[in-house]
Amino acid sequence: MRKSSIYGKYLKKKKHKKTERQKLIDACDDVFREIIRLKYKWICQMTGELLDKYTGDVSHIFSRSYLRTRWDETNAVLLKKGKHKFFAHKYPEKFRDWVIARIGQEEFDRLKLRTRVRGTIYTHELKIILVGLKIRLAKLGG
Repeated sequence: MRKSSIYGKYLKKKKHKKTERQKLIDACDDVFREIIRLKYKWICQMTGELLDKYTGDVSHIFSRSYLRTRWDETNAVLLKKGKHKFFAHKYPEKFRDWVIARIGQEEFDRLKLRTRVRGTIYTHELKIILVGLKIRLAKLGG
């Protein structure tokens, strides 16, 4: 809550309605999260521990802000929450080295190039991406 300087009353911050685009991005994220969990059979790729929905995080190698690789399976691994927050964010160089050891330098470089592709992903493209993700999830048995 913020205080009005004129009247001294507390005002509620207005909630903005999500756009169709944002709803599609959220839907793609939800389906993609399930794909990664099923792909790795709920096992932390760093520790080998069996995870559940409360202890497992989908960790993106390159930021989710790059929409071109946000839902790319080679750009995500399943990690225990503590490993994700501590290792991937606090020690990004060590995380990068671990990823390269895992997928290889060539694949890492290809993925890095794909993150650099410029251009907007439009709403109609997000709808197509969502359908593709749902098909992939169905193939994995989700």
